[in-house]
Amino acid sequence: MKLPTKKQQEQIDSVIHDRFYDHLDIYDVYKWLENFKDDEMDIAINVLSRLEYYREEDIINNLQNSLTKLLPKDLSQVNLYILPLGDAGKSGDAMSYIMQKILKGNSFIKPKLIKFYRWAGEIDISTLNNEDYVIFLDDIIGSGNSFDQNVEKFKNDSQKNIAKFLGNTIFHTSLLCVIIMDFGLRFLNRKYPTMRIFGEIRNKAFEKGKSPYGGYVRAKRVRDFCYSYGAKIYKGGPLGYKNSQALIVFAHAVPNNTLPIIWSDNYVKVDKKNWYPLIPRKYELKSNRSFKSRTDNNRWICRLQSAFDQGGVQLELKELFTTKNYNLVYLLRLLENRTPESIIVNEMGITFDDLQKLRDEGIIAGFWNMEYQITDWCRDLYDDAKKKARYKSTVLQKAISEIVKDKEIMYIPETFKGLT
Repeated sequence: MKLPTKKQQEQIDSVIHDRFYDHLDIYDVYKWLENFKDDEMDIAINVLSRLEYYREEDIINNLQNSLTKLLPKDLSQVNLYILPLGDAGKSGDAMSYIMQKILKGNSFIKPKLIKFYRWAGEIDISTLNNEDYVIFLDDIIGSGNSFDQNVEKFKNDSQKNIAKFLGNTIFHTSLLCVIIMDFGLRFLNRKYPTMRIFGEIRNKAFEKGKSPYGGYVRAKRVRDFCYSYGAKIYKGGPLGYKNSQALIVFAHAVPNNTLPIIWSDNYVKVDKKNWYPLIPRKYELKSNRSFKSRTDNNRWICRLQSAFDQGGVQLELKELFTTKNYNLVYLLRLLENRTPESIIVNEMGITFDDLQKLRDEGIIAGFWNMEYQITDWCRDLYDDAKKKARYKSTVLQKAISEIVKDKEIMYIPETFKGLT
């Protein structure tokens, strides 16, 4: 992949700062751009520039506004029954957590009773009256199909029958979400006319006359681009689940309604490699991406501590963990792996000028020579650190194995109270 031009870099920086509030790593942007051809970089950056990122505070403000519109001014006799939609450990739990923060921290929303449920069957419907509000909660409603399927699926299940709440005139039934797609709203309004729905309405990304990518010709070009790659990585919905064409990213997750080129990590057969997602949906990928490189680098600073000791005197932690030492160790690891310069500046989020300065500092520290080849002294330290790391890992695994043999094993479920 060729490096972005100065103009393209400025666009990327603007997106990271202004739209993602610096919650997007430039390294991940560059790696994501590698999925595309060099002459497609402009259009890929254009797709990126129209994404909407919702922080937790944005979600809180959104839901608070909806609650203000939904609930009466006098809450002294109001009971709230809240049913988060979505799977345990995913959007449902995240939204439940956020709603609890709202209701606990807002002095203006103080109903008589607040109760959270996992499914509708836990509520005794015979006890509800006109002062009671049953609220279904979700982060995004795309086509409305998932909600409808849940209603239909559990119609004959007395414990999970959502349908019994819909269409009633005795108590209030509402659906609160952060975002609802226009076509999903129309569908739900037709099928469940008595249910009140709250959420910011969004149109499909490439809807004629309403696309953020411009008029028909420009929007079609972007659509064809997204579709061509989407078909390779997510055949079930090249432009998002049920053709939602959403451009939404939440701090806690990216929904499958959003364009798959943003979040998919599926294998691309023609390229013989996995697609690199800008923002992954899978927890494992998100976790690894967030912590692996940075945490590993801190460990390597500790392993190579003797390289920074002055005159045999061991440094204090505040003197050891400096920005310069952090970057030197990071660069050493990349050079050891024979990483190309273009990838180094991308991964470290620095310019070529910064790289040159860091290389000069490494020469002074004795990490590498004038040709930027790792010195024998530094390589010995590095190899010794690797041996110690492998040894500690082996000892730890052996110790854990012995503990498991000697101790009674306690079963811990995959989910506990909705947490994974």
